[in-house]
Amino acid sequence: MGSFPALPLDEDELADGTAAFAPLPAVADATRALATALDRAGAPPGGEPLLDCTRAEFTARWDGLRRTADPDEPLVVHFCGHGAQSPGGGGLFLATADGQAAADRLFDTCVSFAGLLEAAELSGRPVLFLLDVCGAGRAVVQQQLNDLAARRAQDAPRRVSVVGACADGSLTYGARFTSAAAEVLHRLADGALDLTPTLEFVPVETLAAAIDRLLDGPGGGTVVRTPHAAAAGEPQPFFRNPAHTRDPQAGLLSGMNPRLREFALGCAPGLDPLHFATRAAGNPTVHVVQFSGRTAQLATVTDWLERADDERDNLLVVTGGPGSGKSALLGVATCLLHPELEPLAELVRPVVPQFAPRPPATVLAVHARQLTLRQITDSLRHQLDRQTADGAVRPGPNGGSPGGAGGPAELLRELRAAEDVLIVLDALDEAQDPAEVVAELILPLTGGDPAGGCRLLVGTRPWWDSLPSLAAA
Repeated sequence: MGSFPALPLDEDELADGTAAFAPLPAVADATRALATALDRAGAPPGGEPLLDCTRAEFTARWDGLRRTADPDEPLVVHFCGHGAQSPGGGGLFLATADGQAAADRLFDTCVSFAGLLEAAELSGRPVLFLLDVCGAGRAVVQQQLNDLAARRAQDAPRRVSVVGACADGSLTYGARFTSAAAEVLHRLADGALDLTPTLEFVPVETLAAAIDRLLDGPGGGTVVRTPHAAAAGEPQPFFRNPAHTRDPQAGLLSGMNPRLREFALGCAPGLDPLHFATRAAGNPTVHVVQFSGRTAQLATVTDWLERADDERDNLLVVTGGPGSGKSALLGVATCLLHPELEPLAELVRPVVPQFAPRPPATVLAVHARQLTLRQITDSLRHQLDRQTADGAVRPGPNGGSPGGAGGPAELLRELRAAEDVLIVLDALDEAQDPAEVVAELILPLTGGDPAGGCRLLVGTRPWWDSLPSLAAA
C-alpha cells in the first residue's frame, strides 16, 4: 500500500520528466485497521501490512503467498493507494511507493493489475481483490474482457473476484473504502451482518453491498464488483459465516427470545417465522427489534394494501440487492399482519407505529429460499386451511395442523374462491426454480384472470434477465 510521502525531486529527475504521485496520508491508518478486521473475520494477513512498499516488495509478497499457500487456500489481496490507467483507456496500474505517474513509466514502475489477474486465474484457487484506488472499476472491465477473449462459459465457476471502491473513470478519496471494508468485517466477526445461516461463507456480492451502504456521501463512489451470472451457487470461501448451521432453525432457536421458541416450532411448515422475525428485528435473537427508517416504503405498502378492490393492482414487488432491507420490510409487514405471527406483533408494532394498514381477512406467507414450487404451494394451502374467513387460526384434525395434497391448480381454485387474501412471498430469487414459481403461481394469480381478491407482496433481487415475465407483469 502506498501513502506516498512527499519526496522532493532533484534537478536530474525533473529534467528526465519524472512525475511523482501525490501524498495519501489516510492510507496507513486505514490499512492497519483493515488488517485487524481481516484477522478478526478469519483471514489473517500473511505478515505485517506493507506500507509504502516498493513494487519489488509488493511482488515478492504476492509471489510468496501464492507459492506457500495450500492449493485451495483462498487469498484476499487488498491495495489502497493510487490507481492509474495507461493512455487510451488501457489497463489499470497500482502505484507503489516507487511508482511514477508519467504514462510512459507506468509499466516499468507500477504493478499491472492485468498481471495480478492472470496469475490469480492460473493459480486455480479462490482470490479476492479489494481495490481502494481511483478507477478501480477498470479491474472489473479487464476481467470481463478476458472472459470474452477466452470465450468463458457464462455458467463457469468464478474463482477470482474483484471489489472496487469506484467505477471505471471515477475517483475515490480518503481511504474511505478501506475503512468501510474494515467496519463490515468487524460486523461480520461480531455476528451483526445480515446473513442467512444456510450459507457457510459470505457471498462477495453481500460484502460489496454492505461496504457500499457505508459509503453514502462525498468521496464514497459507487462500489463495483465482479458480476456473477449464475443465480445460484455456493459462495467462495473467503470469509466464514459465523451464523452458519446445518440446522438453521435449531441454531436460531438456541438463542432466541424464550417466549418465541415453542411458538416458532408450532407454526405452519414453510411459513418460517424465524426468517420473518429475525429480518424484522435486524438480529438473530429477536430480544429487541432494531428496524428503523424505510418510512416511504412502508407508506407504499400501506397504500397498496388499502386498494384491495383494484384487481389491476394486485402485485407489489419489493426489490434490492443482498442486505438492502427488502426482507426486513416484508418481515415487518408479515409479523404485523399474519395471524400465526401475532406473538411477534407486540414486539414489532412499537417501532413502526405509522404502519397500520387494514388487515386482510386471510394472510399467507412463505420464505421461498431453497423451496420447490410444490413446497411453496403446499405451505400456502396449509396456511389457507388453518385460517377461517376472519383470519383466526384454527387447529387441524385432532388438534394438529391440516394439510392437503394438490398442486398449484388446486391452490389457485381455492384462492379464487376465497376473498381478501394477502400472500407474502419472500426470497423468490432463491427458490429452487424461480421462473417456474412466477409462471405457475404468481402470473396466474395476478395476470389476465386474477384470483379474485388475492394480492401478492413479493421480495426478490432484481435479476430481471432470469425473471423477464415478472419484470413485465
